[in-house]
Parts: sequence; C-alpha cells; structure tokens
Amino acid sequence: MKPFAIEEQSSFGGTASELEFVGPNPNTATQIVYYLKKRHTFGKMEMEIQDLNGHKIASLIPGKQKGINIVTWNFNTKNPKIATAKTLSYGGFTSPRVPEGTYKVVLTKGNDTYTQEFKVVNDPKSVISVMGEKKKQAETTKMLFDKNEELAYMVYELDEMIALNKKIMEKDAKSAKSNGKIDSEFNSLKNTMVVTTGDMYVGAAEPQLREKLSAIYATVASQFDAPSPSQIANIENIMDQFNTAKSGFSDLKSKYKNKLVGQATKLQIPFALKSFEEYLKE
Repeated sequence: MKPFAIEEQSSFGGTASELEFVGPNPNTATQIVYYLKKRHTFGKMEMEIQDLNGHKIASLIPGKQKGINIVTWNFNTKNPKIATAKTLSYGGFTSPRVPEGTYKVVLTKGNDTYTQEFKVVNDPKSVISVMGEKKKQAETTKMLFDKNEELAYMVYELDEMIALNKKIMEKDAKSAKSNGKIDSEFNSLKNTMVVTTGDMYVGAAEPQLREKLSAIYATVASQFDAPSPSQIANIENIMDQFNTAKSGFSDLKSKYKNKLVGQATKLQIPFALKSFEEYLKE
C-alpha cells in the first residue's frame, strides 16, 4: 500500500460568493479499499487503525455492502475527555493527528482477521520544519490534551463529593450547618472550573477554565505549525488558572474527603470513586 501524506490545507475557496465558483480540494484522507463477495449481515465486523504494537489508534465503521467498500480515515486519534458542565465544549470534538510513521488497518469479520500496513508521511511540499514547528505543535497538543483529561477527572471527583455531602445532609439533619459550609466551598471552586449555569444549548455564561482550556487545545491541535507567541502567552495564563484550581482542589480534598467518607460510613451511605484509568474508559 502506498504512503498517505498528511496534507496542509488552507481555507481557500471557503469565502466564494454566488458570482464565483471555487471547487473543493480533493479528499486527502486515507482511503481503505476492500472487496466483499457478499453483503455482511451476521456476526461481528469491526475495523481499527493500530500502531505496529497493536495499540488502537482509532475505531472506524466498516462498509458491509457487497462489492467494493471504501472507508476513510483522517489521520486523527481519539478526542480528549472533557469535564462535565452545563454547556457544550466544542474543543472536545477535536482529536490530535497521528505523527509520521507506519500503522496498520485491522478488519475483523466474524472469526477472520485481515491486516494491512501502511505509512503516514508529512506533506512533502510543506515548508514547516518537522523537527521544529511540527514537533512543538505535537508536544503542545499532547500537553493540552492531558490537561483537559486531568481537569475532567478533578471535576468528576468534585461532583462525587458534592453528591455525597448532599446525601449526608439529607440523612443527618444535624450535619446541615457544618456540611453546608463544605458544600459552599466545593461549589465555589467548581464555579471557577466549569460553567455551572444555563443549559446545553445556550452558552451565555462566562467561560471558565474548562472552556478556555478546551478552546486553546482545539486551536493548537487543528493547526500544523508551532503555537504563536500570543497562543503561548494564552496557554501560560490558562496553565496558571489550571494550577490554581488544582491546588485549591487538593486542599479541599485533604481537608474534607476523609471527614465525608467517615460520615458516610456511619450513615451506611456507599461511596466509591473510579480510578483515573477507569474514568477515561467510560
């Protein structure tokens, strides 16, 4: 199979008016072509992109029609897990591109498995340095990807402790005063981490850490060159906010988690947190 190049496309033609026509660029995604003697109707049929060690990069939906089937892959991996909030985070729909290298497509049809290796190469016409700008872009994307998932897990933990505290107050009226203070501190921190008002359709609230972090991640992950000086300054500012939130969460967890778990145990309220790895697999 010939190598596939990750081409750097501009938005040229996207502003064409009704008085002019600019055709779209040809599809530059990987095209996986295979032939089926008959339509697949029963049993498992799955397709994955894997690295050479067999680690899954992406899951694709295989065509099951009789004859020639074509499945495309846009060189992207999985999206980051984004913290739960009241509004959508469009940055969570952005996934990083794979680096240049050799990969394999694995098609599983019933008990049969078919594998084909192929190479992904950088755009040979690119003027962007592979070891300079592209490397910096990939490193920054990875860092922002990880920070989004770390924030998501912090918010998950915080939400679980808020819910536990509420159950304790509902079951033990005597705890309402002291635990009400805990609830206030938890929610005060959460309000700086994610949007907590509005709904999934109206994003009228001021953007918080999640919105800022996912937005800069999506911008950097979608470009081909290194982050600009203004982007770097923005990232540094957001990382300051991230570290402040992380420190605040660590302080609250150290201060109240054991107390809440002790109260919950006495009141026979079950409580268990998923590990970071378990949370990401959901």
